[in-house]
Amino acid sequence: MRLIADTSGIVTALDADQPGHDQALAALQDAAVAVVTPQVIAETCHVLTRLGVPSAVDGLLEDVAAGFYELWNPEPHHYSQARESLSKYRGAIQRKRPKPDGLDLADAMNLIAADRFGIEFILTTDSDYRQARTPGGKTLAPISLMRD
Repeated sequence: MRLIADTSGIVTALDADQPGHDQALAALQDAAVAVVTPQVIAETCHVLTRLGVPSAVDGLLEDVAAGFYELWNPEPHHYSQARESLSKYRGAIQRKRPKPDGLDLADAMNLIAADRFGIEFILTTDSDYRQARTPGGKTLAPISLMRD
């Protein structure tokens, strides 16, 4: 299976204390391709640091450097597409826990990457992806446990 790796999915896979850890880790390990963006890497490092698991940050960066993830670097025009998604979904994402402004930049880039690579699945715990569409109009199928 080919998938997009979202921050919440990677955090769940790398932090054994997270609910759904075993499922998320298995999904990453079983993926033929796991695409990740620089925005997700930065956001994941921030979250893991705040959770107090710096060894998971080290592991993530080692995995990226070793090619475990397929790193996709957006080009300048992708930021215009991201701005369109951010604007489109601002205040439109309904969830159990409030999320300021709807999607964030990492979410928007995940949607663009899914179109770019023709991927239909995303490793995430966020329900946002059930409501948001890629620029090409697709809904991504979430893998892992939904928490909100």
